[in-house]
Amino acid sequence: MSIAQYESDRRIAGTGAAEEPGEPLRGFRWNNLAIYLAAVTAAAYTGFRLPLLWATTFQTVSLQDGFHRRFLIGTILQPFAALFGYSYWFYTGVTFLALAILLTVLGVIFVRSPLSGRSVLIVVWLLFPTGGFWFDEAGYLDQFLYLGLLAALWLRSRQRFWAATAVMALTPLIHEIAALTVMPVYAFVVLTEEPRVKRAIAMIVPAALTGAVILLDHPAAANAVDRSRHRLAHADWQPRLQVYGVFSQTQKQAWHLYSIHGIMVYNLPMIVLAVGGFWLLHLTGRRTPHRHWAHAVLATAAAGGPMLLAFAGWDAMRWGYILATNFCLVMWLWWGWQEKQGTPFQMTTPQWTLLIVLLLLASRTPFAYLETGPRILDWDGVADFLKSIHHGTLFRIPPF
Repeated sequence: MSIAQYESDRRIAGTGAAEEPGEPLRGFRWNNLAIYLAAVTAAAYTGFRLPLLWATTFQTVSLQDGFHRRFLIGTILQPFAALFGYSYWFYTGVTFLALAILLTVLGVIFVRSPLSGRSVLIVVWLLFPTGGFWFDEAGYLDQFLYLGLLAALWLRSRQRFWAATAVMALTPLIHEIAALTVMPVYAFVVLTEEPRVKRAIAMIVPAALTGAVILLDHPAAANAVDRSRHRLAHADWQPRLQVYGVFSQTQKQAWHLYSIHGIMVYNLPMIVLAVGGFWLLHLTGRRTPHRHWAHAVLATAAAGGPMLLAFAGWDAMRWGYILATNFCLVMWLWWGWQEKQGTPFQMTTPQWTLLIVLLLLASRTPFAYLETGPRILDWDGVADFLKSIHHGTLFRIPPF
């Protein structure tokens, strides 16, 4: 394939949008749409459920009540939630709206891209239990973090550098785990694509400073919990009181509640997939003048950063799925960055072989979800799922 042919296909696929911001949506592929909708349907079947009260309670945490961490979403939602009496269904609507936006963005990317190893990553992410898990953990703040990351990357691709910087600076206010999940990915993109080092640093520092201030400040005011409970006293659901304990204990106290080593061991297969898989795919790729080792190290840090979430909390399976998500996202961005260097993307036979082997190994991992395992795609599983829809049990407010 000639460079001219490659550039033409790249613009039609939409990957050249950063160079032509005003280019209309073109290159719509109906076969890609069918594949994507099938993958989303499979993911929804695998993990869909209503948000747990634990996650919904976190969406009510606000600066108005005196909380100093994880308050951005609750602060924005509070005036609107008050109009609906802080109804559980209001927060559920916001939850699935965020998930729908996230899936729509991925869908637009996929239907505008030619089927290749790069675009297949999206379908792989959806068909593996990772896709179902994002339905299963609906309501958690992770999805808002990745929405913020995608918004920042989109703004940066449109040369709106300071708007992108501002969006990323807000992510630690959504959840402090931004420092180990979305911020490393953003730093990887900025440091590899921004030619001016000073501007690259200036685009990263605000988010880092925000995260540092959040971690150094006290998690909540003395009366924050009482104010929040009083505000939700007449809601149609009972907030989980254990959530408020997160804001009253130190990290050292939290470490006594679980085993960091146990979580590391539990997520070892995902760590190998994220770190080892990236390097194997990188080393077996086509040798080009643009194989920058320093950038590969940055990509490794972005893909493997979530492994350190073992020090942040006890949600072992959640950290594993975030690791897998970061791996797919970093591989997508890495191969896209190589394309921007003028090298048409094309997977080698060793890369395809390794990718298949890695996926088979990952499939042997005993996946678990927050409360139950993924739904099994067989006749009995589908029949039970349809019954839960018919009888309405799927749409009952969870008891916890």
